[in-house]
Amino acid sequence: MKKFSQTVSHLLHFFYPSFCLHCHMQIFGKERWICKTCFEQIEWIDPNLCCQICGKISRLTKSMRCVSCKAHPIYLMPFSCCFSLEGPAYHLYEYLRVYESQDIAKTFASFLLIKWKRLKWPFPDAIVPIPHSRLEKLSLKRQPNHLIAKELSKLFSVQCKPVLKTVERGEKIGFQTKTFFSNNLKDQTVYLISDIARKSKRVRLARDAILSLFPKSIYILTLFVER
Repeated sequence: MKKFSQTVSHLLHFFYPSFCLHCHMQIFGKERWICKTCFEQIEWIDPNLCCQICGKISRLTKSMRCVSCKAHPIYLMPFSCCFSLEGPAYHLYEYLRVYESQDIAKTFASFLLIKWKRLKWPFPDAIVPIPHSRLEKLSLKRQPNHLIAKELSKLFSVQCKPVLKTVERGEKIGFQTKTFFSNNLKDQTVYLISDIARKSKRVRLARDAILSLFPKSIYILTLFVER
């Protein structure tokens, strides 16, 4: 039976070959979505190059603060991100946005778990995804950060609690907590998860909304951040 399934797999790969999402070269064997060469090129963000106020990548290597925080500091720490918006990892994320693959969501959840081990942060009690805006939802079948947060909660064996909802007035976007989860985060260590942290202010608003549920501590962990 095993040989038969392997034969079918080889035939499917022959008639429907796979290609790397980054370099577009044909991939073989156990490789999926990204070839081995491109996977080895995935570059993690060096925490020493990040702003010590908002946690984003700083363009001023001689300063402990980024340009934005020098003028208007936005305190997000503890905050950490994995990758910048480029390279093989981002091409893999674009595939997730279109096809909502659960396997890719598991891959990104594994990346976040690796980052967590490097940071030596405390074990979480709950995983909370930051919801997308209405405009972003128009181009998405489902929200990628919800898929990733759900898979990460499985790796930690804790609950994924989507307690936030967006509140939009014109171009301004804010967050509120759902009344159903009014007491579910009290005295808990919460991990706030986002796929892309484009604006520091938006992440801060999401964190401030969570504070109304009286958690013990909030840690912000994102996959991508703009340079």
